[in-house]
Amino acid sequence: MVRSNIAALYFLCQDLVSLKEIDLFDCKNLRKIPNLLGAINLKSLCCSGCESLVELPCLTHLASLEFFCLDGCHNLQKIPEIPSHFRYLDLEGTRMEEVPDSIEHLIGLTRLQLSNSRVKNVSNNISMLESLTDLDLSHCPISKFPEIPKSLCRLNLSRTQIEQVSLSSDYVSNLQGLDMSGSSIQKLQCNISLSGLGKIPTIYVPSSILWFKSLRNLRMNHCKSLKLLLDLPPHIWLLDAHDCTSLKKVSFIQQHGFLGGAYELCMMFSNCINLNQDSIDSIEANAMFKIGSIAEKWRPQNIFGPRRSVCCYPGTEISASKFESQNVYSSLTLKIAPNVCGKRRFLAFAICLVADLTHCSGFKELELTCEYQLTVSSCSDGGGGYEKFKSVYDGGSLSEWKCMGDHVLILFQKDMVKEDKNYEEATFEFYIRRHSYNEEGEKICLRDFKVKKCGVHVIYVDAKSDTDATEKRLAGNKRSFSHDGEEGHGGLKRLK
Repeated sequence: MVRSNIAALYFLCQDLVSLKEIDLFDCKNLRKIPNLLGAINLKSLCCSGCESLVELPCLTHLASLEFFCLDGCHNLQKIPEIPSHFRYLDLEGTRMEEVPDSIEHLIGLTRLQLSNSRVKNVSNNISMLESLTDLDLSHCPISKFPEIPKSLCRLNLSRTQIEQVSLSSDYVSNLQGLDMSGSSIQKLQCNISLSGLGKIPTIYVPSSILWFKSLRNLRMNHCKSLKLLLDLPPHIWLLDAHDCTSLKKVSFIQQHGFLGGAYELCMMFSNCINLNQDSIDSIEANAMFKIGSIAEKWRPQNIFGPRRSVCCYPGTEISASKFESQNVYSSLTLKIAPNVCGKRRFLAFAICLVADLTHCSGFKELELTCEYQLTVSSCSDGGGGYEKFKSVYDGGSLSEWKCMGDHVLILFQKDMVKEDKNYEEATFEFYIRRHSYNEEGEKICLRDFKVKKCGVHVIYVDAKSDTDATEKRLAGNKRSFSHDGEEGHGGLKRLK
């Protein structure tokens, strides 16, 4: 009956027992579905695109039902009664205005999709759904933060009207992703239990929620009223605060421990034009901590962990304390500290660039290239020589947000870690290009972006250093890492 013009559906009772599938996709005139009491073997019911559908019969008796889809049922006003074992319910784009108390009966529900619906109120009973891991209320006129179950891992509240949030660590212990991009968020209160110290109330956005170790992804982009991001967690993998033009203050809690299994570590503060200097220092320090952690883990015997890191924020200056080698424009040469101990070690190079990204229509189109040459000491057994390398950072996994004006980029990836072969000098050349693909699938350069300044920070990693001991040393330093011209003993050098 796909794309049929029928307005009502009728079955003979004897037909229902053997019925296993009903496909009503895009039946735009269908207003009502009859009682399905006899359809005990029904496995699939598709009502997607039934724009005129107003109500559904009780379906709780359909023990065999595995697939049920209602997206695009724009006139559906009530959550249907479905079997308690059902795992996924898609009600995107419906006219539902509330999630009723009866939601508590869906004990098997793991994912609830309500985006672009008219939901204003969510029953507190939703907190009783112990299997629920995904809740999407994006683009809903909801103004109150819902009571969420402890099991919830991903919560999408983007483009909602929520202005204040109250969270307890008891109920967000498993939360990994929180999306409030484009929302009206202004103030947040968290009640955090820390080592028996009791409940510590915190206000401002989004503050002590970020102590939660489970949180991996935080999307706050286009939150125009956001002013404070305080005590960001050490374990966060993705932080997108693009175009938060009122954002002034950003801080990170003390860094310790390695960052886990993300493929990429990303912090985007592009177009955050009101960041104060302390916040920029904090962002830089966090970026360098993450790079230091990756460098320590990316020795040949380690194959897991993040492959690269990117950080972006508005600015025209490169920190002299964090990038000891700097130059104007796109190239520089630096000296490698002699390996006076003679032990096997690795060199890791963190990169910092300043460029005007006004004509960049999105990071996805950018390609950042580092070509570098490592020169071997003439005192070596081989009598000198050099090796050339190339590292290309493709922005394909980054956002499409458009940037305005000069921005600072701090970059690192795994192929910037090289075993030291008694190198004495390193020369770098940087390029930023916007690319696309022609009809034949070949990559073509659309624009070259001028690199206004560049900087390099060298991290010296002892190949035989004890990782745990190194991390303990790093734990006491929440600022950043730097190299002071001497070889590191047992791992990364710290800023004194």
